[in-house]
Amino acid sequence: MRRLLLVLIAAACGCTAFTQDLPTFKAPRVKGDRFPDASSPAKLDKVDADIANYANRHEAAVAALQAASRERSPDRATRLLLVSLRRDPGYTQALYNIGLLCVGYERWQDALSFYGEILKMNPDPQLAKLANAEIERVKAIAQMESTPEGRKRRLFDARLVEILSKSKDPIAGLNSVAELAKLDASRWEAPALAGIFHADAGAFAESMKSLDEAARLAPATRRLQIQSAAQVARSESTFSEQKNSADGLWEKQQYEAAAKMYASAWENSPSRVDIAMDAATGFLMADQIPLAAQILSRMRDYASPDLDRQITGMLKELGAVSDLAKNEAAEPPHPAAGQSGDSAARIRTLVGQLTTPQMELAAKPSPALLQDTTRIIPVPDEELTAGHSEMALLSTDSVFGRYRKNLPNVTAVVTADVPVAAGAQPPTASIAPLAPAPAQSEPPSISNLTRPSQLSNSPAGSAPPRTSAKSAVQAKGGPGLGVSVVTTPAGATVAFDDNTELNCIAPCEMPLPAGRHTLRATLQGHREALRIFELNKKTAPIEITLDPKRGSVNVESATAGMPVFLNGNKTDKVTPARLTLDEGDWEIGIETDGHRAVQKISVKDGSLLRITF
Repeated sequence: MRRLLLVLIAAACGCTAFTQDLPTFKAPRVKGDRFPDASSPAKLDKVDADIANYANRHEAAVAALQAASRERSPDRATRLLLVSLRRDPGYTQALYNIGLLCVGYERWQDALSFYGEILKMNPDPQLAKLANAEIERVKAIAQMESTPEGRKRRLFDARLVEILSKSKDPIAGLNSVAELAKLDASRWEAPALAGIFHADAGAFAESMKSLDEAARLAPATRRLQIQSAAQVARSESTFSEQKNSADGLWEKQQYEAAAKMYASAWENSPSRVDIAMDAATGFLMADQIPLAAQILSRMRDYASPDLDRQITGMLKELGAVSDLAKNEAAEPPHPAAGQSGDSAARIRTLVGQLTTPQMELAAKPSPALLQDTTRIIPVPDEELTAGHSEMALLSTDSVFGRYRKNLPNVTAVVTADVPVAAGAQPPTASIAPLAPAPAQSEPPSISNLTRPSQLSNSPAGSAPPRTSAKSAVQAKGGPGLGVSVVTTPAGATVAFDDNTELNCIAPCEMPLPAGRHTLRATLQGHREALRIFELNKKTAPIEITLDPKRGSVNVESATAGMPVFLNGNKTDKVTPARLTLDEGDWEIGIETDGHRAVQKISVKDGSLLRITF
């Protein structure tokens, strides 16, 4: 009755915030501990005075969770979930949601502790399954995030998984792989995927080069498979070159030479029986009956039943002048034993799976927050509607510690086991300010939250203090030694240990303490080079060759054989042609009937473009 009076008073005062979606029926009581009645002699503090308007503690906790789910700011949502858990510490849905928010803040210990708390409370099987899945995912992420190398590896893995799931078009895929390779030039997966995409686009020469690079970088357990894929690409590239040469000879009516070239091309791609038929036809046109019969006989090993019958008929006719043809025509049909004609599919199969379950687990995005649709009659609750929470969170606070502090008879905070880098202090659970909230409410993800490492205690707007190269080296343990770097071409900027103060223009020498270091060499128009090296008294000068940024362009025309022009200059290419160009703007043209058509293009590193005239 008292609750109904409060609702009527709120409505009379115009408090629409508390009366929206008001149900027309009387809500049933929700199980939970009753609050002391307002008329009870028990003294109520300010917070309990607010939530005593609810039926019980659990209903008050549900109201706080629902308020958190409507929040666009994960920071504010975290505060409201702590309010929910103070009202009902055993509210498992709130424990799960606040664990998800802690993952977004990269507070691995806090997240694991909240998930572990759920499992102690005998939750329903579905929630237990969700919590266990999150524990497995967060442990995998925490393991990688415990070292700089792990963080770099996780960033690469996440982008690789995204490309594999989204890139269906090989041209778009190649552009994405070019960006992926920049994240870590030492990983084999990027050139392997580039080899697959090049093969899908029919560019087997480029596929071969990418797969050779992947085999060089791949671990020993994968190298043989990738080398086999590169051999398939190499055979297809040779096949294309030989077929084009054979076509040219045929147009010149040099049938025997064309037939030999077709036969050679067929050796590189045995499933292409159409090319074998061209070879046999060429030998017949040149009156080389035995050679034609030989080709037709071998074709039967790769022919379909219908084609085998056609070949047998040709051999019977040739049997009058060729004993080989006569004997082969008498043989029963050959079982088709040829390889699949889809070389791109064979390459993809040979390369195999590019990701591991661990990679996919660490790259998996956070699941959605759980919703509680329990109907709650709106009541005045200043703790949820106020502009700020009384529970201010500091960057050094433990979110799980806040939760445990409100439990009875708790003297210690239990934290989960999270791996840390060797020699580093165990991570302290902390909460950090968030990036600006998105326009629409959505579950927080790691990608849209600010890392704690990006925070500063400096006044707003002030820049962090700069560190000289000398002081930066001393901070790592004193100069001690120096490393010499030579780049080809010269003039590259070389930065050490991701420290902008530790850089020089190659050829140069940099004082560094003994131990493990990284360097990054950059030069306009060239691909970035990354190296990891161990510096000691015997370290030799580091020599780096920077590859130019290049892309490929397929030039095609309605009529083949048109001369190709590049920036106004005639090349030795005719359509269809493949051009390998440095990154930048170019003019591609062809000449037909005395007229020149020109298209302007912009070539990006690793891109594959196709232009048609």
